[in-house]
Amino acid sequence: MIDNSMGENSMVDWQRKLIELGIEETEFSPFTKETLAALESHYKAKLPAAFREFLETYGHSLLGVSTNISFGPDNQYGFGVSVFPKAEHMLNFETVDEVVPKKIVVFACDIFGNSACISLRPDTYGKVYWYDHNQVPSVHDVADDEEHFECLVFMAESFEDWVERQEIDE
Repeated sequence: MIDNSMGENSMVDWQRKLIELGIEETEFSPFTKETLAALESHYKAKLPAAFREFLETYGHSLLGVSTNISFGPDNQYGFGVSVFPKAEHMLNFETVDEVVPKKIVVFACDIFGNSACISLRPDTYGKVYWYDHNQVPSVHDVADDEEHFECLVFMAESFEDWVERQEIDE
């Protein structure tokens, strides 16, 4: 089930949120419809509607160290991002450590190699997780058919919720 809690005017809400965070729309490069189709084809799943709309409207950005946004006031894990990666990085992420569950898509990264991810898995579709590279087991410790979730920390029920809870990290 897709959560559309930001409503029909979700882009207006995201524009408001980006302005609130001090991020200029010009810092983003929207994904093309072809790029979005390639992502969906690669992951063999539809992107959540609001997430797809965000990528189509905003896409990727290198916000820079001066604009680090974080996940709410009780940010005990340091969930801050400064990069929204290009599509090719989103396509290649799952092969990097070979231990991240399939159909988990990176959409934002911090400067330390950790990432915000959205699930395209049927059991957790649309939920947002934090990928902690320090929690990834060694490839040698992982059986070929075994999936590991230790490196993922639940963040939000939906992409909209994740966006709404971002704050400027001062």
